[in-house]
Amino acid sequence: PNLLELYTPQSVTNTSQVSVDPCAQGAPTPASLAACLNTGITAAQYLNIPQCPSGQCSVLQGGNPELKSEEAKTFSVGFTLTPTFLSGLTASLDYFTIDLEGTIGNIPLGVIMQRCLQTGDEAFCSQIVRNPINGALFGDDVAAGGYINGANVNVGAGTTSGVDVQVNYNLPIEMIGLEDYGRVSVALNGAYLIESTTIPLPGDPEYDCAGLFGPQCQTVNPKWRHQLRVNWTTPWDM
Repeated sequence: PNLLELYTPQSVTNTSQVSVDPCAQGAPTPASLAACLNTGITAAQYLNIPQCPSGQCSVLQGGNPELKSEEAKTFSVGFTLTPTFLSGLTASLDYFTIDLEGTIGNIPLGVIMQRCLQTGDEAFCSQIVRNPINGALFGDDVAAGGYINGANVNVGAGTTSGVDVQVNYNLPIEMIGLEDYGRVSVALNGAYLIESTTIPLPGDPEYDCAGLFGPQCQTVNPKWRHQLRVNWTTPWDM
């Protein structure tokens, strides 16, 4: 984790990502008692908690000093070719696979609430910090509670695998009588992406972004990409 992810000062502010506490007074579609108990209330507080005002519950923002480093297991294998039957050619081929765990990111606040209500999973329910006195989910004091933790956490995972290709060839133009015309070389750097899977949250299905881009996959992830460079070194001093 970088310094901002770790040590940005924490503060509690309002958020419209969660506009209603489903366990509080006046909830239009209240959750069940069993589900609400997952969020940290008592049975006596069920539907007696003050509702979030103005359609805005509270969120804790800022750094998380408890973040751990992302961890990866990487395996790679490759080989290099310098064939004697084709003078001037060198080539390499490398396979790699990277399994990443504990990626740093934000869990959407609505997802935290729904997953906690539905599953009671501690990974989500621990992010709901109710006011210890009245169980409310609004306030403006970190120490007093009453918010959903929106700071970064180590939650995601993913796998990336592919093949890297490098080819360099000094063309033997002298073999066809063109030695007076300088030297020509070709360099190819290519990468084939086999898979680029992501598991954004614990329990989520994985999705593969190889060959895709967009809101879910964000940056472009081409299956194949390369750079091909042709160099001509002139025989003249210029």
